[in-house]
Amino acid sequence: VQTVLQLGPETALRLTTARYFTPSGRSVQEGGIEPDIRVPQISDPDHKARPVFREADLRRHLINEVKADNAVLEEDTKDDPRFSATPEA
Repeated sequence: VQTVLQLGPETALRLTTARYFTPSGRSVQEGGIEPDIRVPQISDPDHKARPVFREADLRRHLINEVKADNAVLEEDTKDDPRFSATPEA
């Protein structure tokens, strides 16, 4: 859930104010909700031919911190060579 705060006539701040969780506490971030019972899509026979876009496909999407693997988080703490090549100010 995001709130857009108008800062001026041509500027705004988009602020994430909440996330969605299922009643069991599972985050729906990135992956969405998988149905308990799949219903075939018979009213639209071409549905498989169209591209599918999910939140996880968007740049700078929020990660699902609940399912984040510690190994990935540890990997993110390694030195980034781009910063070592940047001159100090």
